[in-house]
Amino acid sequence: MKTQKSLLVVFNGLKYLATLAVIALIYAPVCSANSVTAKQPHKTFVVINSIGYPDKGDLSEYGMKPYTIIYNGSIWPKSVLNTTNRRPPNAPSDEHIAGLVKNITAEKSPVIYDIEHWPLDIRTAVPAVADDDIVSSGKETVKASMDKMIQILNRSRKVNPSLKYGYYGCVPLRDYWSAVKKDPELLKKWHEANDFLKPLADSVDVICPSLYTFYPDREGWVKYANANIEEAKRLANGKPIYVYLWPKYHNSNKKDGKKFIEGDFWKLQLETIYNSGIDGVVIWDSPRVVNNEKDRAWNPNREWWQETILFLERIK
Repeated sequence: MKTQKSLLVVFNGLKYLATLAVIALIYAPVCSANSVTAKQPHKTFVVINSIGYPDKGDLSEYGMKPYTIIYNGSIWPKSVLNTTNRRPPNAPSDEHIAGLVKNITAEKSPVIYDIEHWPLDIRTAVPAVADDDIVSSGKETVKASMDKMIQILNRSRKVNPSLKYGYYGCVPLRDYWSAVKKDPELLKKWHEANDFLKPLADSVDVICPSLYTFYPDREGWVKYANANIEEAKRLANGKPIYVYLWPKYHNSNKKDGKKFIEGDFWKLQLETIYNSGIDGVVIWDSPRVVNNEKDRAWNPNREWWQETILFLERIK
């Protein structure tokens, strides 16, 4: 009698497990369709707030993190900027750097310097896609640029060693056409130019590639993003990688420049970055880079921001 009861319990248990399995199969497609497929389940993906609208409110409630970006206009004193047409040839003084970083707290790390006028690209002919692409020059000039940038990092660490430091968009060199065309010779030269920047890559604590959008070509953007991220991984040597995204088309595009990116395209960008296995994304925007006055005000109903909110919810 006890044996029969035991068999009945086992049988009912198996029926219960089978029912659960069927339910799981029915609802699995629904769940996967409404979520981002995480390829890095043991890694925290950070979404960093670099949105410059003063009326945007506190975006930390959505899960966005703070950081510190130091622009060209602050890296040097105004007196130096005024006498060099805002393109100083030399690194700032130790005292000035100390004033910039000494009071930054750990929660406002990483600290990212934005210097875009010092040449870093050894290629003699680069198919540029933007007016802020790194200037092309010879090896001696590029080495001099790297030496000055490394000097800034070393000075910063002496003053505030608790922070992580990096540079916007320098390593790897942003390249759209080499990635999209997949021309072997273009790719070879691009890799060589990035290899030359290894001392700079070794000196930073974080790698921050720029993957701004130049054209409404979604397939082209994905190719460009994946190739640049692979280069970033190759140069990072295990260091954190935070990609810069901008929810507008780059202002170098005469037709679409400064327009907000369509919601579905922005969603594709966020998910491509998330699924690439890197550490996070920096979302940058400025009310000064607009086509009309109404765009200077923060609008939480824009497609790109609504997609960002949904993305932040999905990756929690």
